[in-house]
Amino acid sequence: MKYVSIDLEMTGLNEEICQIIEVGAVVDDTRHETPIDKLPTFHCYVTHPFYQGEPFALNMHADIFSKLHHRPEGWRYESIDNVAVAFQSWVAKHFEEERATIAGKNFMSCDMNFLKKIPNFDKNQFKHRCIDPAMKFWQPKIDEEIPNLKTCMERAGIAGEVTHTALEDAFQVIKLLRYEKINMPDLVD
Repeated sequence: MKYVSIDLEMTGLNEEICQIIEVGAVVDDTRHETPIDKLPTFHCYVTHPFYQGEPFALNMHADIFSKLHHRPEGWRYESIDNVAVAFQSWVAKHFEEERATIAGKNFMSCDMNFLKKIPNFDKNQFKHRCIDPAMKFWQPKIDEEIPNLKTCMERAGIAGEVTHTALEDAFQVIKLLRYEKINMPDLVD
């Protein structure tokens, strides 16, 4: 099955006052054994006339704000008015006439709410069901809540930190979804 792992970085969690500042996406297809570093990606920083948000997120994303301010070469920047068209054109290239299945950690309860608010975003390009890798790593007898991305990575034995950069976090979701294929191949073949 083909799907797109999407992650956003925002200036906070309240979609009424906070803004998207980075979009990252990776297309994977479970029918093909493509190495992760060869998968198609979309990545951009999102520019706004002004920025507002919640202090914890503004502080956490100092590197992103440095890029937005200095605009170093080698990175893609899209205005909030153009980001939906740029991103959805990329998705359409990989899914053609088909609606895309989304994968993402907390995507439907957080990221999709932000996407729906940006100009020209067409939610009908995507299927209404979403793959959240947390359910693979939920331990109902011990967890008090659904595990976050870091806990999922730890339980899967995936080294590294949650970087809170959109493209890297989109790749982490794919690694989590590929967990069984890598660690328990007899169960999935």
